[in-house]
Amino acid sequence: MDRDYLISLCEKAIVKQDNWTDRDSASSQVQIGKAWALLKANCDYKAIQQNEQIIDLTIEYKGFSYFEMLDMEKDYFYIPTEKLLEKMNGKDWY
Repeated sequence: MDRDYLISLCEKAIVKQDNWTDRDSASSQVQIGKAWALLKANCDYKAIQQNEQIIDLTIEYKGFSYFEMLDMEKDYFYIPTEKLLEKMNGKDWY
């Protein structure tokens, strides 16, 4: 999956706080923001579309461990697909 496409999905996935509907909505927004930042920073990633609603994303980056022990860090994310975002029309997709 193309980096620019994933970045655009992350940007579209940001939902105004007034539209949050779940106790985990804030956490999902923070995770989308982190995925966006790491993708924009040109970190290595692997994306797999699991279904019509979710893309699983793994991103590797130079975190604390890299500068101390030369170990890359890896985080796992899931981001909504364009289809899910269109369906939710600006509402909470989580």
